[in-house]
Amino acid sequence: MDDDPLEDAIVRALRTDEQGLDPRVERLVQGTLPPAERAALEADAASDPELAEILRLAAPLSASTTAQILGEVRREVRPMPRPRPRLWAAAAGLAAAAGALLLARVTAPPIAPLPHYQVEARVEDAAWRSADAARATTLRADSELAIVLRPELPVAGGVAAILWVVTPDGARRVHLAPERSADGAFRWVGTGRAITGLERGTVELVVVVARAALMNLEPDRARREGAGEGWQAAVLRVEVRPAGEGAPPDPGPPGGQPDPAGLP
Repeated sequence: MDDDPLEDAIVRALRTDEQGLDPRVERLVQGTLPPAERAALEADAASDPELAEILRLAAPLSASTTAQILGEVRREVRPMPRPRPRLWAAAAGLAAAAGALLLARVTAPPIAPLPHYQVEARVEDAAWRSADAARATTLRADSELAIVLRPELPVAGGVAAILWVVTPDGARRVHLAPERSADGAFRWVGTGRAITGLERGTVELVVVVARAALMNLEPDRARREGAGEGWQAAVLRVEVRPAGEGAPPDPGPPGGQPDPAGLP
């Protein structure tokens, strides 16, 4: 089809479009061009052969032209070739690899369980445990607070601990790093102010111990469920008072368990 006038016109139209087609042409095709602007466009086309050709191409096709185009399309259509065996083999290989990856994830080894942890908090010589969570313990903002996580049995494998402070405004993680002993015990030590971030108020301390892979556990879930596969949580309620206000908690009778091995 050398020197085909229709093909030449289409090429010129495409070039014109790349350079920026007259927006009036697009509106003409859409049927939104007002009569006055259409008359002005046709007047411009009278002195511009390329614009005139674009307007001719943009005009609705006649029934005979539509039939001719459909005939040409039908003659040019060829059956699609069958996929080559090599492509089928590659697709099968990818499917097998995806299946193997899914199987590996499904059959991954379970998370190792943890022994039971006891949680204890100390303010100077007074101590209370997570079993007393319903009773808020009072401390001054400048009093030293120690929170200890002690396992019933030595812990093998990776384990970590997180301390959260929960207030009516939300939860925040305490970035004070805990000490850790060889048998898997943890201890945070700091003033009431440093740990809770308050000079006055009542908060919940949510203590979470878990396998390292579960350290993204949210405090709301920890408070709600209390324990799960490879993790445990406990809640302590603390009332903070300004430094110098009132006396520290009554230490009560002496006693309590010794510190975990390795923690002074």
